[in-house]
Amino acid sequence: MNAFWLLCVVLSLAVFFITIATGSLVANAAAWLIWRFTDKAQLLYWPGLLFSIRVFPVALGLATTLGLALPSFLLLEPKRSVEAPEPYLIVLASLALAILVFLSMRCAKFLFRSRKTVKKWMQTSERLPISASVPVYQLQTPDSIIAVAGILRPKVFAGKAALATLTAEELLAAIAHELGHMHSLDNLKQFVLKFTRLPSFFVSLGKIDAAWSAAAELVADANALRYGTSPLELSSAIVKVGRLKAVPIDAFSVAACHLIPPADGSSTLAVRIQHLQEALEVPSRSRMQAKYGSSATLLVAVAVYVAALPSLLPVVHRWMEWLVR
Repeated sequence: MNAFWLLCVVLSLAVFFITIATGSLVANAAAWLIWRFTDKAQLLYWPGLLFSIRVFPVALGLATTLGLALPSFLLLEPKRSVEAPEPYLIVLASLALAILVFLSMRCAKFLFRSRKTVKKWMQTSERLPISASVPVYQLQTPDSIIAVAGILRPKVFAGKAALATLTAEELLAAIAHELGHMHSLDNLKQFVLKFTRLPSFFVSLGKIDAAWSAAAELVADANALRYGTSPLELSSAIVKVGRLKAVPIDAFSVAACHLIPPADGSSTLAVRIQHLQEALEVPSRSRMQAKYGSSATLLVAVAVYVAALPSLLPVVHRWMEWLVR
């Protein structure tokens, strides 16, 4: 590897470490402010904000490195550069490489464990004759579960005890809830949260996972109502499944969203039931506006990035030159 490419790799990794460390401090401070000054019940209405704060450190590191630092170096740095990376840059790059290796191993471990568990479930399950956009299976064990598992090929699993306690209408309501998770890509988001989890000393940031899970349940309930589900049937299904014996903890190690997740305390369940009893359905038009609003925001962000890139790259390159020296 010549000097140009060595400096490119080391500098890019160093930038990644600096930005992910900075992002972690900023996100943890933001989370602390939220826990300190915001009513916890209000957080249930902001799953998008919670998710954004939680993934901000890694997202900032990747976006800055791949979107600014790397293009700046490749386009503006002389190809015959003979600058050697300073020892402190090598240390920062080594730390960044260790983070990337650790995240990759965690990601692979979670995917392997999730696939292994779902495969085990499939061996003892039986497909139910229920018309839904994804297959629905009766599960022998754990028998009190109702969950949608998988990211690319999701499946709904319903334990035999849960099936025995629910009426046909309540079962369809529970399935609609799980489909609400699927359409919100909650399994993918849960996977991202699991493999980007920061060290435990970021206490405030670590609390967001449970808060996001609770908020995602409210959104899934609202989605189920939007599909035409009866609030009475869904609330009844939640209460009945919640009374069944606890689901083994290993069932929560997969990429799955449960009708009753482990983080759902009595207060969260009470809020869910209250919403369903009051039939607080998010209107379809508003949901569509939110959907198109998110797409429009993404398109605007990409357009702004492309337009600002010619002006940003020289600034980033000067900062990187200062970092090298």
